[in-house]
Amino acid sequence: MKRKKKLLALLGVLAALCVMTLIAGQITVDPTTEEETQEEEDTSVTVASISAADVTNLAIETDSKTLTLSCTDGEWMNAQDLDFPIDGEAVTAMLESLSDVTASRKIDEPEALSEYGLDAPETTVELTLADGTTQTFAFGNQNSLTAEAYLSYSGEDGAVYLVSSSLESAFTSDPYDLVAMESLPEFGDVLSLSASRADDYAFTLDPQAVWFLEKSGQTRAVDTSAAQSLIANVT
Repeated sequence: MKRKKKLLALLGVLAALCVMTLIAGQITVDPTTEEETQEEEDTSVTVASISAADVTNLAIETDSKTLTLSCTDGEWMNAQDLDFPIDGEAVTAMLESLSDVTASRKIDEPEALSEYGLDAPETTVELTLADGTTQTFAFGNQNSLTAEAYLSYSGEDGAVYLVSSSLESAFTSDPYDLVAMESLPEFGDVLSLSASRADDYAFTLDPQAVWFLEKSGQTRAVDTSAAQSLIANVT
């Protein structure tokens, strides 16, 4: 009889444990599922979308330079130096980075601008559009954790954004990267080529494709492969 009572008690304990396990499983949140949901959530914010074709003036100011470009009849010019030839395709490529500006985070109520380096921006990009309106992008410090740049945009008063640093980099290249390079004419078979230097050395190629180095009337043969490389550089 006692053994029967003990068996019934044991069965009751097991039943209670099963019920408790079932309840705990229903109220426990799987942390893996929660993390995956957070990772899948898209928190990006659209800041601006500007067509390169709508931009008529572009002003870039950094600590080291100020560059002002203007577009007339589809041709870009350096407003500070009209003799400075500008590669229009390079400018268009730069402006296309503003066609879809997105931020990983928007701070609607930011602290003082000095907290983000926006009181004295490292780079300021001001655009004038065909309708006469202006749009300004100011880039401040980089976020120490994400390496993104803090951005203020004139189209959104008071807000501060975190954007990819590559957006700022698109406007901080050397101005000479925008120079329109002249194309040299194409050459056929080179039968004769001469080049001279200030120290009186001269290189000469005769019709038999033998290269000579000449100085003060004295000549000597030079390495053919090196000579062919010189031809390749100028043709």
